[in-house]
Amino acid sequence: MWGLWPVAVEQAQIAAVNIAGGDRTYADEVPTTVLKGVGLDMLSFGQIEPGEGDRVIAERGGASSYRKVVLRDGRVVGGVFLGFSDDAQQALDARDAGTVLDDDQLGRMQAGDWTALSAAPAPVMA
Repeated sequence: MWGLWPVAVEQAQIAAVNIAGGDRTYADEVPTTVLKGVGLDMLSFGQIEPGEGDRVIAERGGASSYRKVVLRDGRVVGGVFLGFSDDAQQALDARDAGTVLDDDQLGRMQAGDWTALSAAPAPVMA
């Protein structure tokens, strides 16, 4: 139970559907967290600790900057960003779109070129 308003609203909507005879289930998901301070922006979302078989790409950019994504099967499933607000938004967008990053893009990110997130191809719809 995360105690955040959007989560509570979603749970209430699902309860209302079920009370009315529907059949919905709440999928517990770690919410996106944003912290803004004086000269410091932090964003975390999704699965920030890798599971078995997950890939992690992380980079410390100095004393007050850090970025990390957790990938599963080439898809962003979570991330932590201290500073790097543009990369954070691109990673979040890639996660939400279900974008699959290819080996070239992942290699570029591993080498420090995070523009691969913005150049990610659109997800293939089945």
